[in-house]
Amino acid sequence: MIENLADYITDHPNREIIGLEAKLSNGGRQELTDRATLLKNRFERKLAKNQMSLAEQHVYVQLLSTISCIWHSKIKPLIDLGTSKNTIDQVIFDDLIEPVHKAVVRYDTLATSELVSGMLYFLTGKCHLVWEPTC
Repeated sequence: MIENLADYITDHPNREIIGLEAKLSNGGRQELTDRATLLKNRFERKLAKNQMSLAEQHVYVQLLSTISCIWHSKIKPLIDLGTSKNTIDQVIFDDLIEPVHKAVVRYDTLATSELVSGMLYFLTGKCHLVWEPTC
C-alpha cells in the first residue's frame, strides 16, 4: 500500500477516535447517520476490494486528498460560522461531491456521487473531517 493512502485510511493521529455516528452527532447532524453509515461501508468495501491495485491506490489518494482539502477550505469554515445545514449541504454537493464525481467518473465510469459521499463519510469516521464548530 502506498504511504499516502495509508495516511487516509488510518485514524487521524491527533484526534480522539469516536467514529462516524458520534462525529455526526457532535456536529448536530444525527439525521445523516443511517445514510452516512451505509455509504461509508460501501466505500470501505470498494477500497478493500481494490486495495492491491496500485493504480486504484493512486486514484483514491487523489480523491481523498481533494475531499479533505475542499472540506477544510470551504465546508469547515461555514460550519464554524454557524451556517445553516441546508446551505452547508448545498455547498457540500456543489463544491465537493459534484466536482470530485466528475473527476473520478473519467477514470471509473461506475463511480457514483454516492461513492464520493461514502468517501466523505469514511474520512469523517477516521476523524480526518470534523463536523462540529470550533472556537
